[in-house]
Amino acid sequence: MLGAQKKLGTLRPDLKILVEELQFEELGLVNERIMPVLTVQKESGTYPVLPREAVAKVPDISRSPDGSFKRGEWEWTAASYTTEMTGYEEPLDVVSALVDSEYLDEEEVTARRVRQGLLLGNESKVAGKLFNLTTFAGNAIANPDSNYFSASSPSDCHLDIKDEFDDFTNAKPFAVIDLAYKQLRKKNLLAKKQFSLVASDDVVSNMLHCDEVADAVKYVEPLATMSAERKRSYLAEYLGIKEIVPVSAWYDTTGLGKDADFGAFWSDEFILLAKLSQGQASFKEGCLGRQLSWSKWPFQVDTYYKDENMTRIYRATQYRGMILNTDYGMLLSNATTH
Repeated sequence: MLGAQKKLGTLRPDLKILVEELQFEELGLVNERIMPVLTVQKESGTYPVLPREAVAKVPDISRSPDGSFKRGEWEWTAASYTTEMTGYEEPLDVVSALVDSEYLDEEEVTARRVRQGLLLGNESKVAGKLFNLTTFAGNAIANPDSNYFSASSPSDCHLDIKDEFDDFTNAKPFAVIDLAYKQLRKKNLLAKKQFSLVASDDVVSNMLHCDEVADAVKYVEPLATMSAERKRSYLAEYLGIKEIVPVSAWYDTTGLGKDADFGAFWSDEFILLAKLSQGQASFKEGCLGRQLSWSKWPFQVDTYYKDENMTRIYRATQYRGMILNTDYGMLLSNATTH
């Protein structure tokens, strides 16, 4: 740690406090809502995992003649994790900063940009991991129902929707989500009301406009009169799940010096039904997964100077990792034409 610390420039706790005010909501980011951060004391190590086989064994609860009772014979298994340093830098020309100081604080603007760069990078990593067929390859299963799912890669972690949700007449959101939940229940035994649906705003809108969903409410509370939050709440109620978690963050897909071309972190191709972490400070919480933050190197901002071009570099760094348990998540593909 000391060796790594010497590689830093000047730590700037003042800038760290300033830019931490930049909230996820301002950028539409949700990665820490879906995968909350868990602080770990080591850069890498092992963590306990509850075996699927230990979830629902029914013991003999009778009292034996010697006064004792049956005891569990299973043990926690172990899996490994690792965290790695990630970061982002922005240069600030010292002369330009002096010239522009009358109009704006370039140091503050630059510090906010490195913070934003790190936040966007985190969103990209989580979205790329979760909306990913490889992550949810799983074990092959028979198609739960060919009326609602295609034969494309059916597994206990991934199903391919037959009628996309923008096919308002034929799509059947309730059956799709209900059957996906029933596959998950075989692995974790949790109630349907504990599951959240992660989906883009466009997919949520399409689900709401499916005939079966809209018809169920049109004489009670027409969709046109609902707020966006109420629409999500109604859809969750209709599907019988805990909540809808909308994902809508966008980013510029082009490189520096090119015209902006915006794309979404979270594809309309997928939706994810999952038991999300409630942020407990424990590895033993049964959930889809967590982001890990090494306690000895949390988010921080530092600066260093480059004499050759009179530039001060602003840098944001962190140590992050990720753990996943697909026993608590089902990825559904072919959600919407895109």
